[in-house]
Amino acid sequence: MSYHRDAGLIHRARQALSRLNELDVKPPKAVATAVETLDRLEAFRLTPPDALPAAIVAGAEQAELERIALADIAAAPIRDALGKAKMGAADAILEAIHGSRDEIHAQLAKQANVAIEKLTAVAALGGIPLDALVRAGRHRDAEAVASAAVTEQSLDSLYRLRDQLLWPRGRFPVVDVTRWRDPAFAGSAYLEGLSRGGKLWFPSWAEATGRATELHEAQRADEAAVLAAAGG
Repeated sequence: MSYHRDAGLIHRARQALSRLNELDVKPPKAVATAVETLDRLEAFRLTPPDALPAAIVAGAEQAELERIALADIAAAPIRDALGKAKMGAADAILEAIHGSRDEIHAQLAKQANVAIEKLTAVAALGGIPLDALVRAGRHRDAEAVASAAVTEQSLDSLYRLRDQLLWPRGRFPVVDVTRWRDPAFAGSAYLEGLSRGGKLWFPSWAEATGRATELHEAQRADEAAVLAAAGG
């Protein structure tokens, strides 16, 4: 087994858990169980490689030296097996996250929808300056405008985490409706797109692919109708 591959997979699993924790996502039971296994394996300690010389210097009895020597002989295969076990546990964490994607998505969507509502309200203000809102006593609106950049960053983090952990790696819907319901707004900055009438949403993979397929088929039908009319 490659040490770097082993460490890399464990790092991915730990990083995924850290990001979920940062966004206050409660790990589903399957994820928590997989984490407990990895924690237990990482807490396992082999006999240190310098244990035998240290024991000799310390004046250990013959029986103790033999025990340490046997443990030292067994250390290599145990270390290899432990590495494989840890990599399997890390992989199980990532699989558990993907297997619990609906439950995790629901937690992320709850936060995303709050952020979308805040940004939609800010966009509806039509660009009224912050100081004007304060002077008018519209403190709630002023607070929303002042925190808009942070809200955008939070929403972007939620989208990226969804894409990286819950969606099939390297796959995207045939039409980009991953953030905007209308693909014409794909790539637009949030407030700019909202001010032009775009509608943000936080779809699951199934919801995004379903809408993308529907729009793609409608587009193809329109194109076919145009061609038929031109040829008729």
